[in-house]
Amino acid sequence: MRHAFLDEHSRRDSLLHRRDPRAKILAFVLLILCIALTPAYRFRTFGMYAFFLAGLVFASGIPPLYAVRKSLTLVPFVLFAAFFLPFSRRGIVALSIPGGLCVTYTGLLTFWGVVVKGYLSIVSMILLVNTTEFPDLLKGFEQLKIPRLFITIISFMYRYVFVIEDELEKMTAAKRSRTIRPGLRLETRTLSNMVGMLFIRSYERAEAVYAAMCCRGYSGRIHTLHDFSLTKVDRYFLGFFLVIVVTIAHSGA
Repeated sequence: MRHAFLDEHSRRDSLLHRRDPRAKILAFVLLILCIALTPAYRFRTFGMYAFFLAGLVFASGIPPLYAVRKSLTLVPFVLFAAFFLPFSRRGIVALSIPGGLCVTYTGLLTFWGVVVKGYLSIVSMILLVNTTEFPDLLKGFEQLKIPRLFITIISFMYRYVFVIEDELEKMTAAKRSRTIRPGLRLETRTLSNMVGMLFIRSYERAEAVYAAMCCRGYSGRIHTLHDFSLTKVDRYFLGFFLVIVVTIAHSGA
C-alpha cells in the first residue's frame, strides 16, 4: 500500500531545508508559542502570522496544495476540541438554540481563537517536518536535551505506524472476503474484535522488534550520517526569524 509519509518533501533543496535542525526547531517552537499567546481578538496579527507562514511555504518549495491538504486533515480534531466553547462562555447572547442552549459572543471569540491558533500551529509543524529529514529532526531534539524517552516514543511511533497500518489493511481485506451480508450489529462486533486483535499483534510486534534492536546494539541514541554545526547563516536565520515573529506578536499591542 502507499503510505502517507509526514516528511514527504524533506529532501528538497531550499534555504529552509539547508538550515540546522536545532535552529529550525527553536524558531518554530517560538512561533507556536507566540501564536498561542496572542489574544483571540487581534485578527490582524493572525493575518500576519498566516502571511508569514505562506511566505515560508513558498520559500521552502513545498507545494501549497500539499500543505493545505495536510493541514485540513487535522482541522476536524481542532473543531471537535473547540465545539462546546461557544456554549460554555458567559456573556452577551448571540444566538439562542431551543433546549436552553445559548451561544455568546465571548464563546464565539474563544472558539475562533482556538481554531485559528490550532490551524496555524499545524501549518508550522508541517513546515518543520517537511523541511527536515526525520532522523535529523530526532537528532536535533536529542542535542537540544529533550528527554530521551520522549524522542524514543516519537521515533517508534513514526517508524512502525506503517506496520500497524499494513496489519489493519490485511485484517480489513480478510473481513470483507468473509462477510456476505454485513449488518450494523455484525459490523460493530467485528470491528471491536479487530481492534483487540490489532492491539495484540502490535504489542507482539513491538516486543519482537525491540528485542531484535537490543541484539544489534540499540542504546536509545539517534545516529545520523553527519554531524550538525551551527553556521553563521544558521544564526542569522534564527535571529531574523525571531525578530519577525516577535514583531508580528507585538504588532497589535
